[in-house]
Amino acid sequence: MGSGDNGGCQGSVYSIHLQLTEDERVRVSSTPVHSTEIEVSPYTVTYTDYESTDGGPTGPVTFQLPILYATWPIDKALPEGMEYVVENEIHIPEPLITRAAPGDPIINLNYPLTGRILDYDDELSINIPLAQLTIGVAGYNCEPFTTTLGDFSFMVSLPYFPLHPMAVSATVTVTFLNSGGAWKITGNSTTAPITRTLTATFRTDASGNPIPTQIVIPEDNSQLGEIHRAAHYFYATQNELPKTGLSSGIRIVANPQPDPEYPDARGNFAYSSSNTSRDPYINIYNHGLSDSKVVGTTIHELGHSVHFLNNRSAYTDVPDLLHESFASYSGWYLGEQYYETLGWEKPSGLLTVGMRQPSSDEVDITGQARQDWDETMLSWYSPLFIDLTDGINQNAYFTNARNYLSENVQNVPPSVVWNIISTCTTWGQVRTKMEQTLVPRYCTSTQLDDYLEEYNYWFFVNTGSISR
Repeated sequence: MGSGDNGGCQGSVYSIHLQLTEDERVRVSSTPVHSTEIEVSPYTVTYTDYESTDGGPTGPVTFQLPILYATWPIDKALPEGMEYVVENEIHIPEPLITRAAPGDPIINLNYPLTGRILDYDDELSINIPLAQLTIGVAGYNCEPFTTTLGDFSFMVSLPYFPLHPMAVSATVTVTFLNSGGAWKITGNSTTAPITRTLTATFRTDASGNPIPTQIVIPEDNSQLGEIHRAAHYFYATQNELPKTGLSSGIRIVANPQPDPEYPDARGNFAYSSSNTSRDPYINIYNHGLSDSKVVGTTIHELGHSVHFLNNRSAYTDVPDLLHESFASYSGWYLGEQYYETLGWEKPSGLLTVGMRQPSSDEVDITGQARQDWDETMLSWYSPLFIDLTDGINQNAYFTNARNYLSENVQNVPPSVVWNIISTCTTWGQVRTKMEQTLVPRYCTSTQLDDYLEEYNYWFFVNTGSISR
């Protein structure tokens, strides 16, 4: 016997050809072998267009081939007295379709289904991974969840695992329940988290290795991907705003339509003022807004939740302008920070767009900056805390005739903003706290007084006092 080049791998079978008699064929067929290539009957070939020597037609002619080609396990001996020639030693990987013996059932093997859950962002025109979701595959008992990058992997039992490329179609369930328990997204009339069922195809390459499958959440009017991305960023990232939550997780209701009672509301923070021990929840309404503004609205409402949970009983005493101004600060600060991590670049303060200044909407990707607010407006949604941090002076930035006072306070960190709002329940307390914490590190007394003047005026006009 001889051997040939096997590419440097240790051979597992011989490539052989056999010169067999009919009796020997029967002997070979009764021996357990590695391959199904050995046939019980002799090799034959039939020619249907065979011609006689004089060129005339003839019927089909069958020839019996005396040589049989096969592979044979190296560790199994052929019956004695057979004529055979070893062509090569061949390395064949362990078979991935396994049988104990011919005719036995195929053994199921574990097979990885891998993929990534994505949400399309219409602001940046890219797919964004969705992290920390609860993912399942229908028909398989598995409880995985996505990693930080939105990846998932299941080990499922399949009755085949071929070496050649293949595809497995599976039903994937995506449940909008944070795997860490911090939040869940529900429908309007239930506390059960929303589940989307999607069909995905999982493929292997030529070597049987799984190819990650990208699954994009379908766009619908529930805005699930945007709400989930906002909540995940709020709770999962390191920043200076608090992460106070509920032991059961905050419930975020994805409403596919506007609020019939308040049709302009993008969202609201629902709590009981008469029984603050009851857990609050959040409503997000669909107004057909860009994804970035849905993200900003969701973080705005989560800002309300941490403010409320910081001191439930005192929250009801805080003026609405302070409530909404801090929630707007949360949506603006974390919303912009989130989009910057995705590659968004904010226009600089007085950057011109063509021959004009950029509009508030162009600069404010989250819809939370409130830079068009002034003291004559009845709105509670002011930039009171935002203007402590941002670098925009509305009096210089906007060129219309509205009465914007000079705003020269900036770079106040979120931790200082939280220290102010979390310890105060009246405008008078907030004003005093600002004087104690901002002067002289972030501004002079004169600059702070100029800044607070319009808010003093607003509180006097709308509440009758600058101390409440």
